[in-house]
Amino acid sequence: MRITINLSVKKSKARKDGKCPVYVRCTLNLSRIEIATGIFLNPVSWNPSKQLIKGRKEETRILNNRLAKLVSQINDVYNQLESTGEVFDIYTLRRKLNKNESHTYLLEVFDQIVGVIEKKVNVDYSPRTLMQYKTTRKRLKEFMEKKLFRQDIPLNRVDYNFINSFDMYLK
Repeated sequence: MRITINLSVKKSKARKDGKCPVYVRCTLNLSRIEIATGIFLNPVSWNPSKQLIKGRKEETRILNNRLAKLVSQINDVYNQLESTGEVFDIYTLRRKLNKNESHTYLLEVFDQIVGVIEKKVNVDYSPRTLMQYKTTRKRLKEFMEKKLFRQDIPLNRVDYNFINSFDMYLK
């Protein structure tokens, strides 16, 4: 058994701004799955033969590194499944990949916290505290969009480097 991994831009799923999503297609024993990477780009900037984003900007390098990391993660999961000696298919690979992902996102949790504070304003929290939480959430969203090129991140990816980068962004 051998896995084939290809990256492609789905022009059929273009957004109103003209950007298209990048998908990973994995094929194993004539069965295939497609996984959305969460990356959107102008189709002109995609190099289909190299399966990379064209350009030398910092943003381009970061996105290409994310794609390479995803391909590496798929290969790692495939190798783990193959080393067990058990029979598996492409859907087993997908389930294993999904288990590695966190389904709880940072802004999601932040919104829940803000919701709790909103209910307790003038009881346990002052209106000023609520305003500060909402400002922090807004700045966090701006930081992720401008520096990480993402709308939100899984909670398990919040580490010292993330917090330090956010702190530097605020200064």
